[in-house]
Amino acid sequence: MSERSFRRPFHSKAGMTWKDWITQAHFFHAVTSLAEDLRVLDGAAEVGDALLSAFAKAFTNLICLSPIHFRNTQKEENSGNFSVSRCFPRQAS
Repeated sequence: MSERSFRRPFHSKAGMTWKDWITQAHFFHAVTSLAEDLRVLDGAAEVGDALLSAFAKAFTNLICLSPIHFRNTQKEENSGNFSVSRCFPRQAS
């Protein structure tokens, strides 16, 4: 299967490009790690960003909170109830 043959049906089914889907999946993993009090630098490494500033910018663009603010919010709430819709407001239905 060619990449183009893969991209078209993927986009129509997922509502985003496969590259955006992979990026979002990586950041979802980082969000769950930060919610469990992982250091922001370690979260960046898990996503594959070598530069903390690049990770922070991408995280903030996707989640609408800085990684540190997100992690601190999770600490304050300390509820143990992690809601994906809170973190990905653009994808919430």
